[in-house]
Amino acid sequence: MKIKQLVKFVCVLLLLVLILATQACDSTGFNTFSIKDGIQGFNFEYPSSYSLIRIDLSNTADARYTTIGLGATINGVASEIYVYIWPTTVGMESASAVLDTLLANASTTLTNFALVDKTTPTVNGLIAQGASFNATQTDTTTTTSIPPAYYRVTCFIQNNLIVEIDMTCDVSLKDATQSDYDHLLDTMALIGS
Repeated sequence: MKIKQLVKFVCVLLLLVLILATQACDSTGFNTFSIKDGIQGFNFEYPSSYSLIRIDLSNTADARYTTIGLGATINGVASEIYVYIWPTTVGMESASAVLDTLLANASTTLTNFALVDKTTPTVNGLIAQGASFNATQTDTTTTTSIPPAYYRVTCFIQNNLIVEIDMTCDVSLKDATQSDYDHLLDTMALIGS
């Protein structure tokens, strides 16, 4: 392994340790996730029933994205919430343009896509664009049937960055997971904004 790659690996590993160390559970049953590095610092609270399942970020000058994934098993089925942050691009300079693009992609890549509603929640003091829909994911690697899923997506733009917050769960968890997602939206804050 080259020295440069080794240094980058060690930096990412140290960052991951710092991130995990900053997570704290409070008496209300929520954990706090806080990150100050990467392309945008942010924090939010999420239910302690969820655990961190993915971190992708680059803490370099050319960082292009941040992804944080949370997952839980509720009543034997999965629920996942993801936070994505990336720079705005041509054609995606507004939250409504981002949401329209995401919904168009979902309608062409998922089976039985059905829009439930569109919303305009407030996140981090900004009017965001949101939607929920039902669909079935197609798994071409197995013959196992995948049950229908419920999706929620919320987008806003701040500091020339797109912030996208998604939830995917089995349709049977739709009602049980709404407050989990809403709490994350209500507590989402960009650091230094």
